[in-house]
Amino acid sequence: MRECEALYSEANVRTLKTSKLGQDGTKALLARYGRSLLCVRHRYGETTRERVKTVALIVRGSSRHLHNRPPASRRVSLRIGWRETALRERVKAAGDRWDPVARAWDVRRDRAERLGLLGGR
Repeated sequence: MRECEALYSEANVRTLKTSKLGQDGTKALLARYGRSLLCVRHRYGETTRERVKTVALIVRGSSRHLHNRPPASRRVSLRIGWRETALRERVKAAGDRWDPVARAWDVRRDRAERLGLLGGR
């Protein structure tokens, strides 16, 4: 195995072509590896002067978000006290808006975190 790693290390190998699923040259490998197949690479070993076909496989997947956090672009409603004018001006300057129905500021989650307004969530 160590010989193979040395012969086909990134320094010694040039990728000629990367094929996505369904393209020519992937159908037989798709039948063999199924949904685990990510792509097929046709490579050329500079030192060995060989052409090799390699596959990238998905070993494990997860549908969970990192740390189960909502996306940064998600908006949150924040109530800012009427005497907190400096904070209100910073939120307003960042482009967030007042929602008169909810009587709260509609703020992007990432901005609220940067301003330290989410209370350590």
